[in-house]
Amino acid sequence: MVYIETKSTGNWLPIFWISTGCVITTLVFLLSLTRRYMHFKPFGSPISRIVQVIVASLRNRLLPVWLCTIWSSVVFMQIPSLFTEQGAAMDRTILHFPIPPAGMIAFDIISTSTLIVFYDKLIVPLHIKLMKTQSKTLVELQRIGTGFAVVVVTMLSAGLVEQRRLKFSDGSSTKEMSSLHILWQIPQYILMGASKAMVCVAEKEFFAT
Repeated sequence: MVYIETKSTGNWLPIFWISTGCVITTLVFLLSLTRRYMHFKPFGSPISRIVQVIVASLRNRLLPVWLCTIWSSVVFMQIPSLFTEQGAAMDRTILHFPIPPAGMIAFDIISTSTLIVFYDKLIVPLHIKLMKTQSKTLVELQRIGTGFAVVVVTMLSAGLVEQRRLKFSDGSSTKEMSSLHILWQIPQYILMGASKAMVCVAEKEFFAT
């Protein structure tokens, strides 16, 4: 879809049809499984339940953790904005094939999925070996903190790439097009995916328990 959008020069009709088809397919799949869902009859007042959740979060000091995770979400939003703009001003050709800047997010998705799937087999044994502890896994707050540290490294990596991109800039246009190849962005996308896997999953587990 990103490639079609890049090459269509304003004709986005195929993109809309593909997106519509994906939504319809997802809706049909969702409705086809409604008989397998567990249904519970609602009881009590919805407002009182919301108040109970707020009081419980204040009592258990969950609000500061939630506020901290908001800042990481701000960084995660840099992928579709800052990183894409950065990639658009770099050399995007491989064997005369143009790489859409937004398509680089595939490395973020692959990194996130890989870390989630192999977390127990890779991260946990490494943690036990390095820390010399008998703990089977990192607790949720430790995983969130590790994700924040990876976010810092991610932005440092993006800053170094930007510094190098400007070094190879031709300076002949307002966009400061550079001869630095877009594949230099791969590390920052991989790191961003790893941080999202640590923070987002641990955040959901923390508030669920």
